[in-house]
Amino acid sequence: MKKIHVRALTPMYTWVYPSVEAAYFAVFEGVEPDSIKDIRRIDLDPDDYIEAEWIGFELDNSHGVNRFFDLSRMVIVRRVKSGMERKSLVSGWTSPRLIPFNRDVENQYISIRRVDDGPESQFDIESLFEEADNRLGNK
Repeated sequence: MKKIHVRALTPMYTWVYPSVEAAYFAVFEGVEPDSIKDIRRIDLDPDDYIEAEWIGFELDNSHGVNRFFDLSRMVIVRRVKSGMERKSLVSGWTSPRLIPFNRDVENQYISIRRVDDGPESQFDIESLFEEADNRLGNK
């Protein structure tokens, strides 16, 4: 399973879309993200990070250009003022331009590296989502 660790080096945000159609309309058709029901804006400060697990992708070639979005499950870790960490679980569609699963990225804004299920991976994301589903009665 592809898994990445995303750390913001400066304050940043990204969108997690509830459906591939919503992602397509926001990114390629200019629909304002704030007008999309159930969209999630993920804000990250430099001490925050995401560990994300890739589930799959959807490809659109309706205009003769390959455009795709990734479906993933994420653990978002935010440091709070007391020094503790607050964790959130989010799943949905993301743009590979913002969160690429196929390559490491290091620049002045963001650090992304593959961790897969190796020793650098901090979470068993599948188990966390199963536990959350069980608590909510979704299984």
